[in-house]
Order: sequence, then structure tokens, then C-alpha cells
Amino acid sequence: MAFSSSSGLLFALCPFGLYVLYVLWSSARYRYAMHKAGCSTPVQYHHRDPVFGLDLFMKRIQAMKDGTWLDIDDYLFSNYGKTVQTNYFGKKQYATMDSQNIQTVLATQVDKFGSAPMNYEPTKLFLGEGIINTDGARWKRSRQLINPIFTRAQVSELSSFEVHVRKFLDKIPRNGSTVDFQPLCKMLYLDSTTEFLFGKSANSLSPETSSLFARRLPEVFDDALRGMLTRFLLGKFKFLAPGGKEWREKCAEVHAIIDHYIEEDIEAQKNESTNPSDTPYSYVLLRELAKTTDDRLAIRNELMNIFFPARDSAAVLTSNAIFLLARHPDVWRRGREEVLAIGSEKLTFEKLKSLKYLHCIINEILSFGVGKPVFLHAFYHMEEDHSVRILYF
Repeated sequence: MAFSSSSGLLFALCPFGLYVLYVLWSSARYRYAMHKAGCSTPVQYHHRDPVFGLDLFMKRIQAMKDGTWLDIDDYLFSNYGKTVQTNYFGKKQYATMDSQNIQTVLATQVDKFGSAPMNYEPTKLFLGEGIINTDGARWKRSRQLINPIFTRAQVSELSSFEVHVRKFLDKIPRNGSTVDFQPLCKMLYLDSTTEFLFGKSANSLSPETSSLFARRLPEVFDDALRGMLTRFLLGKFKFLAPGGKEWREKCAEVHAIIDHYIEEDIEAQKNESTNPSDTPYSYVLLRELAKTTDDRLAIRNELMNIFFPARDSAAVLTSNAIFLLARHPDVWRRGREEVLAIGSEKLTFEKLKSLKYLHCIINEILSFGVGKPVFLHAFYHMEEDHSVRILYF
């Protein structure tokens, strides 16, 4: 009987012992890989929960609700340096603002890193498959389709943007009253982005608009985006996110609005009624996608992956720039003088590049982290159990 009890205890302890050995072996192998690659050991965040890192995770959830996300990152980098190792549900996660680390991930060793392992699952329902959340051949195909949008000739077309800016300025009160610029900035970039990508502006800044984009899309898009961010933070525990049914309905409504414009353009091309002169842009993404495929879902996925960052990142950056400039009148005054010196000259790409002080202002605002997205990449060249999450800012 005693022998049987001892055997049972030994049998029960075997899996635990094997797991401990596996962890030790994995850790040794990981340290060897770090040494071989010439990596230094980053400073580790002092977790109250060292097993799953739930303390920092809950802080991020609360910060997202309070709108103080950047305060956490500022605390991490101020207290632990430019690169810090944290625990994300038992896996290593590195937050970095180090330019060399970011260059390694995005340029010099880009083939060893990818976004799909971490980004695809929490974003696929809303964004579908596209340049933001895929890797490899799928990502390259998206990039080939999207690259022409960012040619110099395309981004230098400022006449259409000027129309939207004038409407934006007309919305600003002249009586000195307090104004919330962020909704106006979102409307500005909604109008310019929809024209840029769809060939037809939402015209949300117009006094009267019947556009489906302007009437419904901004609100429902923001709701769907918040739900996606929650699932992004939860990672493999995204099923714990509240309001799953409501969020799926919001995603479906956004998709229906985008699908409406896709259908319009495809039908117009079939009837050869597309008028190339109704937009100043020589390359409209929706039209070019419709020429290559009649797969509505594939077209929508590509559009969603571009529309999301094009609208939100620029709007947040611009509204934060206004917020900061209003609190630094000396910087505002000097920047204004540089812009006014242009006079009646036509704005061109080269002219904008010559505004050195304005560039300094933008770079300084970007250094605060406002308007910049948080990117999440995984290191591919190790087994799945050894993969790490890399946040860079």
C-alpha cells in the first residue's frame, strides 16, 4: 500500500518536474540565442503579479478607459529606460522607444519579425486581412496595391485638401469661445480620406450633407474601434471582452457602409460611367482595387486597413498639435510667421518641406507620442513557445 501511494505521488509529480525542466531548458536556450545575437538583457518591470503580469495589464485597461494610456508608457520609459521587459500573460513582452531597436524590427532584420501572430486574431473581424495584420506574400500583395497612393504626385495634390481645410476653418467660432478641435479634426480627415481612398468625399464638414459616411460612419466606427482595442489588449483572452454581440453588430454596420460604396464603384465601372475628373487624385484605391478583382470582401479588407490609420492617426496628431500650440504662444507665433512668409505662393510638396521650423514643431509633437500608433510585432525565428511580443512607439 505504501509502495502504491509513493508511486502515485511520484506519478503526480512527474509532469510538474518535466515542466520545470522544460522551463529551465527554454530559459537557457533563450539566453544563448540572446548572447549569439549580441543582445543585452533589458531592465525588467517590477510586477506585483510575476506569473501573469495582470497588474500592468489592469493598469492598461483602466488607462484606456480614462484616456491616460500615454501616462503608463511615459512612466515605463522614465523609470526603466528606453527598452523594458514586461510580462504579458506569462510571455515576455518588450516595450521600446529605442530607435535602433525599432530600426531592427522595421528595416535591417524585418524578415525576422511579423505582425500577424499578435495582430491578426484580435483585428480580423473588424479590419479583415490587409497590410496591418498580415505578413509574407499576403502583405506584399497589399503593399503593391497601396504604394501608388503615396507617390509624390499623389500626396502633393493639395487643392482638394484646401477645400476641406476652408470648411474646417469656417466651423471655428470667431467669438473667442472654447472649442473642441478633435471632432472637427476627425471630420476634416474623414472628408479628405474618403476622397483620397474612395474617390468621393463624405463632406461631413458641409452644413448639410446626406452622405452615409458623414451621418453614421464616424460614430459607429469609433465604437467598433474601441471594441477591437479591448480585444487587442486581451490577446488570447479576447473572449472575455464584454458586449461581444453589440460589437459584432457595430462591425457589420461599418462593413455595410463600406460595401455600399464598393458596390457603387463596381457598377459604375461596369457601365463605363466612372468619370475620372470628379476627383483630383490620379490613383483612387477603391477604383484600382475594383479593376483587379470583383471580390467585394477582399476590396473591403484592403480599404479598412488603410482607412483606419489614415483617419484616426492624422486627426489625433492635428488636434494634439493645436492643443499644445495653444499653450505655447511663442512657438505658435514663430510658426505662424514662417507660414505667412509664403504669401500668395501656391503650396507645393517642396514648399512644405522648406518650412523648417514647422517640421521641428511636428517632430517635437511626435516625440511626445501623440498621434503615433502602437505597433505589435512578434519574433519569428524561434519556436512558438519562445515567441515574444514587441511594442514599439
